[in-house]
Amino acid sequence: MLSAIRRYKRMAKIPLIILVVVLSFGLVGSYIFVQPLPKVNQETQTQDNTAVNTEEAIKNLQANINEYEKQYKANPKNSDTIIALGNSQYNLASYYFTLEKYQDGEKFFKDAVATYQKAIKMQPKNVNVMVDLATAALYSKQYAIAEKYYQKAIALDPKFLKARMNYGIYLKIVRNDVKGAKEQWQAALKTNPNAEVANVFKELINNAEQDNKK
Repeated sequence: MLSAIRRYKRMAKIPLIILVVVLSFGLVGSYIFVQPLPKVNQETQTQDNTAVNTEEAIKNLQANINEYEKQYKANPKNSDTIIALGNSQYNLASYYFTLEKYQDGEKFFKDAVATYQKAIKMQPKNVNVMVDLATAALYSKQYAIAEKYYQKAIALDPKFLKARMNYGIYLKIVRNDVKGAKEQWQAALKTNPNAEVANVFKELINNAEQDNKK
């Protein structure tokens, strides 16, 4: 039991890194991870207010899921609805992980995997969805699925930085393959991203090298 908790906590550190890259890319939307819940600022916000905000966010996401499920049943061929459903499931799972409610989070990550798989059948070259599918699979410990879709996304678009970054994290965390992880991040640097994004990849490489020396 304790080892499972430690594994979840180790995995739960990933969104903080991913968030930086999402913001650096200037992306808008729910791909990868929503921003982690704000920490309490004692000067401007009480813990009670934070709890209320968190509860409201989770309630809203669950309402979104319910609505998208209704829309999907009414029109199961609408791929945009399916992707929106998967995104909401993904985001709700992310909130639960932020709150260290890992079992609840894993359930919704599994739901997101199943939903994104339906979307991929309709949009087989959508690399954004592939990476979200793979990352949801990573967090729900469906590692074969995660690896499959990271590799497919990179094969379709070798310059897709989100795929390179997340696959590298997968290789380091799950496979303990520091060399493989560094190769993914170095390949990303070869695409000449902007300075802010490049610094994130350099930090990932540096951290991996430092961890490897321990």
